[in-house]
Amino acid sequence: MKPVYIESVAGVPAQWTPTPTAALFRAVEPAYQQFISPGESRRWSKACRMGVYSAMQALRQASVTDGLGAVTVGTGVGGLDCSERFQRAIVEQQESGLSPTLFLQSLHSSISGQIALSLQCKGYNMTYTHRGTAFESALLDAALLLDEDPELGRVLVGGVDEVAPVYLESLRRAGYLQQPDADFADGIVPGEGATFFVVSPTATPDSLAVVRDLRLVHSVADETALAQAVNALLADHGLVVADLDLVLSGLCGQPVWDRKLAAWIGQLPASVPSLPFKTWCGESHTATAFATGLAVRFLNGTYPEETGTWPHPTPPKTILIVNHYQDANYGIVLLTAADC
Repeated sequence: MKPVYIESVAGVPAQWTPTPTAALFRAVEPAYQQFISPGESRRWSKACRMGVYSAMQALRQASVTDGLGAVTVGTGVGGLDCSERFQRAIVEQQESGLSPTLFLQSLHSSISGQIALSLQCKGYNMTYTHRGTAFESALLDAALLLDEDPELGRVLVGGVDEVAPVYLESLRRAGYLQQPDADFADGIVPGEGATFFVVSPTATPDSLAVVRDLRLVHSVADETALAQAVNALLADHGLVVADLDLVLSGLCGQPVWDRKLAAWIGQLPASVPSLPFKTWCGESHTATAFATGLAVRFLNGTYPEETGTWPHPTPPKTILIVNHYQDANYGIVLLTAADC
């Protein structure tokens, strides 16, 4: 793929929140009235609210008022809470007198649809629900769109997911959840939130970072196969692993799922540091969106307090994100500083 340039990034972050049954990263929801009316805020799902707010913030930062070429969104569970509530209402009300609001909000595409309606964007609009590579698929689609038609100008791309009670309960029953008093390696910590980007096909003075390439890999056999996928991506850009300044790894805390990625990280050269980014956002289908936003901050010399101080005098120039979801879906994203 040809590189795409990130013009802005915005999102709704999550905060670690212990509960009686499990720990999770709960979204810190902002005051939505800046972009969403109180009536819409009551009707919309949490995922939809977070997505529209993040999208509007990203567009404002990039000074996009019109001419948006397309919208691509990745989500793993969409408005799952609204879907569960609608199905419960079907049973309780015996299939009569049902409000269509919950049904409409339960659709995965309601997020990108509401964004398009808010912007009056009548162009290309696509939602990806590809489980653990939902955001990567949306980002790849945006890159291919801009490669095919650079005249589109700018594309809005993002990832958003919520932790609905029914989803949390299903994870608990499956035995996947980390207990509040357990170590990080004893189970996953679910997370929710939204991160959106405005990307363009050409560099501008305001470009924050460059997405050089990405790969979607399904069911790697072992750490050797994962290393081959990473090396192939880097080789396409004349790089080797030792050239990386930072690796953001998607270790989730479930040892069975993390085994291959952890083994690959253990083989990294001592000069290449790695950070497990899910310790700040939790596990979700679109965690790579958070990692991409975090990478943009690192590339621009802004280091979140929770990640510690960057040990070098200059910001990193080349960052690789290697994420996985339940050891089935792997996403690999290569980013560089805008001036590289």
